[in-house]
Amino acid sequence: MQYSLTDIESLQGKLAFIMGIAGFVYAILYILMTIAIPYNLTIRKQKDIFFRRVLFFTGLISLFSLNYLVFGDFMIAGWEPMMDPDYSINIKGELITFVIISTSISVAIYILTFWLVAKFLRSIFGYKPWTVFVSKGKKFGLF
Repeated sequence: MQYSLTDIESLQGKLAFIMGIAGFVYAILYILMTIAIPYNLTIRKQKDIFFRRVLFFTGLISLFSLNYLVFGDFMIAGWEPMMDPDYSINIKGELITFVIISTSISVAIYILTFWLVAKFLRSIFGYKPWTVFVSKGKKFGLF
């Protein structure tokens, strides 16, 4: 089977689905790592909240890098031999352009999933995962 210009939407759908699932899985993994960080209730600054936020943003940046650099290039390179040689440059260009959109969707899924699961788990595990977003009444400790 060779991919032609009419199959671009199908390939874009596959790419978006894979990257969306990656965002969901990353959120679950990183929220479990966030829960594993123990409380550090001292008079000084609470470093545990800082570590949880660093972990959240590390997951965000690594997800972006994974999707944009690895998945995008890997998937497109894997599909390239199956592309119609006459249209391969056009198909590849369309897919590379779509990688930015699907990476943005994946990052949004990561943030939304992390936020929803943290909000749900606050009744089970206390405020550990929720402190990534809100602590001392301030959002991200700033506002």
